[in-house]
Amino acid sequence: MKADLTKALRKINDFYGLALKDEQIKLVQEKTTFFSMKEKSSNTHGDLGNVFFRKGKILKRIYPVLYKQTWRSWECFLQKR
Repeated sequence: MKADLTKALRKINDFYGLALKDEQIKLVQEKTTFFSMKEKSSNTHGDLGNVFFRKGKILKRIYPVLYKQTWRSWECFLQKR
């Protein structure tokens, strides 16, 4: 989905039987970017907005090596399925 958001949105559009035009899909694409959602988070999530939208880089600093290895093993397991 991240690699080709437009294609993914068209699949969702087709799956739900919607009839969104290209302009509408482009608008959805713009409104659902991380940056756009983060900017509007105070309107949609109040004071908790900044808590929910983070870069996801904090885990690298707080998780010890053991947790990283465990996570990688789960990722490998899930990819094989």
